[in-house]
Amino acid sequence: MLEDFEAAVAQHKDMVYSFAYYSLGNRQEAEDVTQDVLLKLWEHRDRLSADGAAPWLNRVTRNTSYDLLRRKRTKNRFVMNDGEEAMVLFAEETAPGPHRLAEQSDLRFQVQKALQSLPEPYRSAMVLREIQELSYAQVGEVLEIPVNTAKTHVHRGRKMLRDSLRRARS
Repeated sequence: MLEDFEAAVAQHKDMVYSFAYYSLGNRQEAEDVTQDVLLKLWEHRDRLSADGAAPWLNRVTRNTSYDLLRRKRTKNRFVMNDGEEAMVLFAEETAPGPHRLAEQSDLRFQVQKALQSLPEPYRSAMVLREIQELSYAQVGEVLEIPVNTAKTHVHRGRKMLRDSLRRARS
């Protein structure tokens, strides 16, 4: 049983990490989410089939990433409302430094930033289809939507991504 779990981790850890990374845009947070998701895999190892593991892991990764984003949003609201000094610290934290400005000129960084700006469910659909290279049927399964809706989300996500990249270049 331990060997089966280790094989599942080896097979799926990169998929989980990349989905978390493209959802969150932060390596440390993606690593934390990956660890949490793999712990959930261990807890549910007896209930998952080999075929059902990847869609289940993608759903759990998406939900765990969303939970983290929600907690961060709540924390940032608290920080902004916690007096003038905290507001200044929050503003300094979000201001780009010289290194960050140099990174923004890199196309890969711009694409990632544009991907981060996509609203849900388009961001998840794009990550699953374009980065994870899942079929539309698999995207629909992970997002729990019909295949045609998955196709629509990917199509609209691509359009929004193109528009965002055009605006960034102008």
